[in-house]
Amino acid sequence: MPGEQQKPAGGRGGAVDKTYGSVNMHVMQAKLTLRMEAAVIRKAKRLARKRGKSVSRMLSDFIALAEEPREEASLPPLTAAMVGVLAAGDGVVNEDAYRQHLEDRHL
Repeated sequence: MPGEQQKPAGGRGGAVDKTYGSVNMHVMQAKLTLRMEAAVIRKAKRLARKRGKSVSRMLSDFIALAEEPREEASLPPLTAAMVGVLAAGDGVVNEDAYRQHLEDRHL
């Protein structure tokens, strides 16, 4: 996660000290075994290596992001103004009306 630093707390048991911004936390971690195709595992390891993270960290980050509500992607003003312009009330484009529109506008 952005602004997060992680370091082993020492000893055994999967305890980790994490820093989120300026807040220090001591977090207990549990082990999880996943079964998946060998090709997927190779891809995950290759991607983790490219990103400088562990596969566990990538999965943890993915799940944390999946829980966050997604913001609606806003369209640029011109595109937003054009949404639905060509569709008739039933959602079907009326080609004759469009041709007439073009003739009226450009001739």
